[in-house]
Formats: sequence, C-alpha cells, structure tokens
Amino acid sequence: AVKAEVFKESIDSSKISAMIDVESVDAIQSICKKRGYKISVPIKEYPWGTREIVIKDPDGFVLVFIEMKV
Repeated sequence: AVKAEVFKESIDSSKISAMIDVESVDAIQSICKKRGYKISVPIKEYPWGTREIVIKDPDGFVLVFIEMKV
C-alpha cells in the first residue's frame, strides 16, 4: 500500500506522465476550456490511429488523453 506521506511530496520533474484512454478527446478539451485548464498540446491526430491531447497539471504532472479512432 502507498503511505499517506507520498501524497504530500511535491513533483519536481516534468518527466512524470500518464497516458489515459478516453472515448473522446473533444470532450476532454471542452471540459478543460470550461474550467480554465491550460492545454499544453492541442488535439493532434496521428497516422497510427490515435487522437491525443496533453494537459499539464499545476504540479507538473503530464496527462496524455488518447482516443483510438475506429
């Protein structure tokens, strides 16, 4: 189990990231705009069949939301 102290530590590296599979990156973009969250990389389509958007949280954690095109 993770000790509670871990959640009190600050993140000093932008190399920490998570890739999250979602149904719609457009919905993520809409939520971010409504709430005033900064979008680091706008929605981008890739030839391997994904659409992605990147958000960086206030602690520097990079969140990559990925939508698989069908």
